Amino acid sequence: MGLYRRTKKRKDGTIRKSRIWWMCYVVNNIQVCESTTSPTKRVAARILNKRLGEIAEGRFRLPPSNAPRFEQFFPMGYMTFIGPCVRCHLPSTFNPNLVPSIRLTPDGPREPICPDCVAIAKRAPEKDRGAADRPAPWRV
Repeated sequence: MGLYRRTKKRKDGTIRKSRIWWMCYVVNNIQVCESTTSPTKRVAARILNKRLGEIAEGRFRLPPSNAPRFEQFFPMGYMTFIGPCVRCHLPSTFNPNLVPSIRLTPDGPREPICPDCVAIAKRAPEKDRGAADRPAPWRV
């Protein structure tokens, strides 16, 4: 707790001290290190004493840490689109990065399939995958 200057080790092995003074103090049992943005020790000491006074009087409060989470902005991943499943033709939401897909023809492109149809395809035995009720050979 106090004032210090940060040090950085160079590639040639020498150690360089920063010109800026840093202060370190404890608030609510949490150690906080903060730059004084001052190259003079006397000004940095005044800034530290001011901060310690605010802490002693109870005026200094750390900002609450309520950072936004990834899931708030992207609940299903980076990008989603709504389209029909090629098997059941019901609208479903797909993530293009993680979308399960099948080939309707051996050389055709992969088409999106909904999670319910994926579960059906995985449960179906191999001999039943090309059954007459499906429009094309079934490859997951």
